[in-house]
Amino acid sequence: MGSQELPEDWHQQKTYDSLMLYGLNAIKFVLFANGGAILSILTFLGNRADKAASLKCALIWFVSGVVAGGAVHVTAYLTQLMLFNEGASTPVAWHKNHATWLNLSIIFIVIGMFCFAIGASEAVSALS
Repeated sequence: MGSQELPEDWHQQKTYDSLMLYGLNAIKFVLFANGGAILSILTFLGNRADKAASLKCALIWFVSGVVAGGAVHVTAYLTQLMLFNEGASTPVAWHKNHATWLNLSIIFIVIGMFCFAIGASEAVSALS
């Protein structure tokens, strides 16, 4: 058996693949955590309509988290589109720079996690 030679940029390719996977999982977390919380609260409210008013604030936070998850899908798409369109020597405007959209994607993920944390805190507070 001979040793296989790796392409010169194999490390960069593997790193990019793992970054894409981590980013996708972060988006999934924001959407599933907030969406699952909404479903859980609505299911609970089916049995306890008297608690609806106290859980309204938590629901607003969770819905905001889902909206942040939707926004991160848009900004992640724009990140990839800008990477595709960027030329090696062509200067690009701020809104056509992939770094702008990547930073916005990260911000929306953090906002979605923050919404989940605050919504969960509000829900626990309302139910205790």
